Amino acid sequence: MASVISIRLRKCLVWLLVGLCACVEQYTPDVEDVTTNYLVVDGFINSQGATTIKLSRTQPISQEENAAVERGATVQVQELDGPSHALAEVAGGTYKGAAGVINPAKKYRLYLKTSAGKEYASDYVPVMVTPPIDAVTWKVELDGVQIYVSTHDDQQNTRYYRWDFEETFQFSSAFYSQMVFQNNQLTYRKDNIFMCWRDAAPGLFYLGSSVKLAQDVIHEAALVKLNSSNFKLKHRYSILVKQYAQTKEAFAYWEKLKKNTQDIGSLYDPLPTVLTGNVQSLSDPKETVIGYVSATSVQEKRIFIDRSQLPATWQFEDEYSNCRGAVDSTYLGSMNMAIGADSEQSEIRLLGPIIKQGFLVGAYFYRADCVDCRFRGTNIKPAFWED
Repeated sequence: MASVISIRLRKCLVWLLVGLCACVEQYTPDVEDVTTNYLVVDGFINSQGATTIKLSRTQPISQEENAAVERGATVQVQELDGPSHALAEVAGGTYKGAAGVINPAKKYRLYLKTSAGKEYASDYVPVMVTPPIDAVTWKVELDGVQIYVSTHDDQQNTRYYRWDFEETFQFSSAFYSQMVFQNNQLTYRKDNIFMCWRDAAPGLFYLGSSVKLAQDVIHEAALVKLNSSNFKLKHRYSILVKQYAQTKEAFAYWEKLKKNTQDIGSLYDPLPTVLTGNVQSLSDPKETVIGYVSATSVQEKRIFIDRSQLPATWQFEDEYSNCRGAVDSTYLGSMNMAIGADSEQSEIRLLGPIIKQGFLVGAYFYRADCVDCRFRGTNIKPAFWED
């Protein structure tokens, strides 16, 4: 009797799974495109370095192109009851000013006027001094590497902190190219196209506060976590952590932004809320402007993680999984034909020679992106890179 029930139960489960699978359909909701074109102000007034501000415009969800940048604007850092300092457009929508023009005892705001003649300004804000980062540390966990930051302020003046980061990692191409065929000659390669470096700026940020503590101390605040299969850890990984002191108002803005952008995706995450910053339109008070401009300094600290410091059992993602086979293998007598067989010769790179009894009798050819790491990064080692 028990076996009959078991058989029936298995049949029910099979039909249930079939029914569930049959009901899975791709759902694309109808989203009404609304022409918002809101101005986005991204950046802060740097009290100890060059100020960089990026101006852009929002776009509909259905639009896949990059956000439109705001070119040709007049941008200034204005001191309360004091002088103004102009920012020059160094790239499309990116404006940069000189360092060393900020008085930490004064208040400042950002003023801008678009090429269309519309004026905007942020609130005047006090200058915050960011304390140094005490340490950036990391720990190996069962499923990856967790990175932490620690800091403190002996003057008890900060309390609110924000961090972001930049990554640089070393990687290699799928195959080592020993030789190159140029000008109908086969010669040994002099340049390195096997080992490269790549930068990454995920755009994530993290917040921390010591308001509820007796001392202004942040101990091992969790930042980014890299899972144990992340290809960034395959050779050597570096992270540059940047720290910013925030006012209570700035912290509240970034906290709301984090909930709207990073803390979403599950059933129990908070619902998005209206995001308002401290930048207003002087031409039209009802116009929506996105952004919060603080006046603060930035502190940085860099660390490295080497593959030898990680568990030997970890298996990393393979960016070159589609580079398993050779495009062609040929004898020297038909080498020109082999290279010319591809519509674009630049898409073929010579991997290495085939040597039999001491004689070069042929060569292997692979797709360029499988052999030349410069397709995915640069072969110029960064100045800060430690061997």
